[in-house]
Amino acid sequence: MKRNLIALLGCLYLLTACHESVDEPIDELVDVELDINYNLSPNLGKSIGIFGGSFCNIEESDICKQRWQEKLQLTLFNHGINGSGYSLLTNENGVQYAVENCRKFDDPHDIYLLWSPSNDFSKGRASIGSLNDYTEADGYDTSKLNTMLGGMNYCYHTLKQKNPDAEILLFTTLPIFNKGAAGYDSLYTEGIGLRHFVDAQIEWAKAHDVPYLDLFRRSGFTHSNYGPYYQKDKLHPNVEGYKHLANITTPFLAFPR
Repeated sequence: MKRNLIALLGCLYLLTACHESVDEPIDELVDVELDINYNLSPNLGKSIGIFGGSFCNIEESDICKQRWQEKLQLTLFNHGINGSGYSLLTNENGVQYAVENCRKFDDPHDIYLLWSPSNDFSKGRASIGSLNDYTEADGYDTSKLNTMLGGMNYCYHTLKQKNPDAEILLFTTLPIFNKGAAGYDSLYTEGIGLRHFVDAQIEWAKAHDVPYLDLFRRSGFTHSNYGPYYQKDKLHPNVEGYKHLANITTPFLAFPR
């Protein structure tokens, strides 16, 4: 009896040890391309204008765009500008500038994608602002274009003027790893971190009924696993990072609602 009890305890120990090893953090993200019939997408064959900073403009980001074209036959127009943010304080020739140029010179697009840059946070000059910035509530106060939310409101109003029937979509800012925990930690509370800017982007999307994809969290990039997926600057994804993002963003663009 005693011998059987010892054997049973030994088996329980081995099972527990195996369970603990499974629960340990995994360095590499597991990518699974979802089995989706993209021919059923309401966005199949449409045109899309893409606005943002370097996340949507660097060469590596073409991996995402090629996947969007392959699966959804989208006609892409890239209006991204490196170093830009929603606020005028980040780059006076930034997202607002690109949106205004699109309004003046480009044919209307069916979809407008705002891929939120990190510069409103990382350049340290723009405040988050209020959902009322640059709206009817403040008389479209142009001084509020210096806040992130004021700039986002400007983009929304301007693009809707261009094509009232267009679908506006939002990607939140990706986590960045060159600013310590403030740039990637979704629980960061020691000051104003990137997650506070992202949370404001989400609240903005909800207020405007804009479908959004929270890449800050849904990307799965964390301090413990970002190495294989980011460039040496710890700011921009590399080829492998954008391959991972393609698997996440394509289903969203196909069925954002």
